[in-house]
Amino acid sequence: MLVAFVAFSRQTTPDLPVRTFASTVPQQPDAVAEPIQVVAPELPPVRFKNPFDKTEVFEFPAGTTRAEARDAVAEILRQRAQERLAQETGAPHRR
Repeated sequence: MLVAFVAFSRQTTPDLPVRTFASTVPQQPDAVAEPIQVVAPELPPVRFKNPFDKTEVFEFPAGTTRAEARDAVAEILRQRAQERLAQETGAPHRR
């Protein structure tokens, strides 16, 4: 019964305010939105422990693979050993 009254009331009183809704669509069709830039979180550096001395940790740039870090550490340790050997014998070690 109440629904019928409201419908009847709207039809007989044209001076009631009419609800309008604002559009969220831009009025200018040529308007171009700025692209959203997604900033990736900065990755932490890659750390690789010396297998012979766990207190020594080598640090490599973010994105370095584990295999690359391992190979780089192996090369550093090999060079160190060659330098120590050269110091002990007094002659440079050849590759």
